[in-house]
Amino acid sequence: MKLVLDLSKLTTATRTDIVIQLESAETLAKLAEDDDCDVRFAVAENANTTAETLAKLAEDDNCHVRCAVAVNANTTAETLAKLAEDDEDDVWDVRYAVAENANTTAETLAKLAEDDDCDVRFVVAGNANTTAETLAKLDEDDDCDVRCAVAGNANTTAETLAKLDED
Repeated sequence: MKLVLDLSKLTTATRTDIVIQLESAETLAKLAEDDDCDVRFAVAENANTTAETLAKLAEDDNCHVRCAVAVNANTTAETLAKLAEDDEDDVWDVRYAVAENANTTAETLAKLAEDDDCDVRFVVAGNANTTAETLAKLDEDDDCDVRCAVAGNANTTAETLAKLDED
């Protein structure tokens, strides 16, 4: 016996609770089109959501959904590069999440190292994919927390560390 459930008849909270536990990539892809941003957010957070579905959700109008995509370990470097260009007014958390993701490429991190927001630059400085070249540029950052993160990155060269030691 096969049970078919019309999820659209359920409350947002119930649909969100279901999404959190889902393992079916096909069902998650369908729910990624839900009208409610809380449901789409839960899909973006789900570890079973495919890279293809995450790429679609990366274009969502809701910044919280895009941020959840940026955090997801299944998000590809290509999608993260697009999210790194997120420039919605006063919303830096998408770029912050991109800078934090282990799938973010050195090239994307180099671009984010020039972000206006010091919190984004701080996370770039701490990412293991950030190159020594980018770290050398960040060692001159106006923000002392960014410079401290540079000092703590294993990719920081002895030369850059020596400059920071003078700080």
